[in-house]
Amino acid sequence: MLGKRKRDVVVVTRQIRQEDSDIQSLSPSADEKQDILRKIFEARFGPVEALVKPIALSPEKPSHLSLAEGNDDDPLISLQTSKPPPSSKEAQNSTPKTKKTGEAGAAADDQAMEAENLKNDLALQRLLKESHLLESADDLNPTGAKRHRAIDLRMQAVGAKSSIFSQTKMPMSHRKGIIGKASKREETRRREAKENGIILERPSFSAIGKNKKGRVGGGGGAMRKERGIGGPSVGKFTGGTLRLSKKDISDIQGPRKAGTKGEIGGGKGRGRGKHN
Repeated sequence: MLGKRKRDVVVVTRQIRQEDSDIQSLSPSADEKQDILRKIFEARFGPVEALVKPIALSPEKPSHLSLAEGNDDDPLISLQTSKPPPSSKEAQNSTPKTKKTGEAGAAADDQAMEAENLKNDLALQRLLKESHLLESADDLNPTGAKRHRAIDLRMQAVGAKSSIFSQTKMPMSHRKGIIGKASKREETRRREAKENGIILERPSFSAIGKNKKGRVGGGGGAMRKERGIGGPSVGKFTGGTLRLSKKDISDIQGPRKAGTKGEIGGGKGRGRGKHN
């Protein structure tokens, strides 16, 4: 009886296991359920696109800590190797020449800047000297007669002795007229400046308009040359001696008292006349 019961129990257990396996085979898995639901959704609303995009993994950048650790490990590696460590000079020579290239680029930029500044300075100087020849600020390149005048000014600035427009030979009447007009213009300019309280430069000695005898235009006296700095204000100092002319002496003494002898003589004469 005991053996039969055991067999019955064993048979029952087999049937239960078979039923469980059948149930598991009949029940759909999670993937199958998802497929069924997706098909139903696509049949009603349309195909479903993949919403999940693959994530692009960026390459990992080495951190400062890893670099520092690597630098710290360098001496350990160098000690572990059998080769001798490089000297400081060799290490400096082995480094890339980034600093030298940077300095060369900065020097080239400085040279270009200096050349540009020099060009601008020259243009500004020419503009200041030739501004009276330009009618408007837009016309910076003079043409015609104004261009010739501008070139003459540039030649004088470089070191030309005289202007190309100065005429050495001409009739005396023309020369007198030119010199008289220039002197009148200069007198008018100085008078207006004095009235307006403007201080002008001292009249300088000029050889223009003088003939061989030193006379200017209409027979007037020659302009006196300015004395040099540190020289005597009276007379001429030549050969270690100071030479004074009669005019210099009279200027030093001042004007004499005129009429002293005449008054005495006149008194005597009148007295004599009365006496007679």
